Amino acid sequence: MERPILFNTEMVKAILSGQKTQTRRIVKPQPKEQLKCVIQHEVGGMACWMEENADQSSKDFMFYKSLEVGDILWVRESFWQAGTWTMSYPDDDEYSSRKGSNRYFYVADGTPPNEPNTDYPEGLKNGAYSAAKPDRIWRKFPSIHMPRSAARLFLKVTDVRVERLEVIRPEDIKAEGFNDTVSFLKTWDECYKEPYQFCDNPWVWVIEFERV
Repeated sequence: MERPILFNTEMVKAILSGQKTQTRRIVKPQPKEQLKCVIQHEVGGMACWMEENADQSSKDFMFYKSLEVGDILWVRESFWQAGTWTMSYPDDDEYSSRKGSNRYFYVADGTPPNEPNTDYPEGLKNGAYSAAKPDRIWRKFPSIHMPRSAARLFLKVTDVRVERLEVIRPEDIKAEGFNDTVSFLKTWDECYKEPYQFCDNPWVWVIEFERV
């Protein structure tokens, strides 16, 4: 199965460099505290929490299914798209009415080329970039709005497991794309608020992958 997955720019750079081969994603909703993870199938990306010594006939259990080994993830990342739109557009603009081309540039690689055209013969300045005809300007989009056609990174899931966030090991920190634990914790807590911060020790899916 093929699914999209979001990564910020720094993590995209880590994937491109070959350092990042793991990602942790929150198990939602979080299992009840009194339940224990008693079943875990890594190949199928499945896990079950229930009362200790209970069986699956118990009413108080939670079952989850995540990714499977072999699934393909296409990465959504921040990007630029060349198009005919004007320079002034509202911040709350709906992206459904695009007038873009099939020319993309990725934020992880820097800024797009400033290509002169008849409207902007000397290119643009102050963070704006003109595009060669038939387009007019490069426009920046957040990762959540990346279409499948713009994706350049594809990851094959090689392992899936579930664990508490705090059991992460030094080698996992490296595989997550960080050089030290402090950097990982800082980034995690910037991305997730309560009750998913590191001190909350949430259950997470650990997804290992390789580029394809």
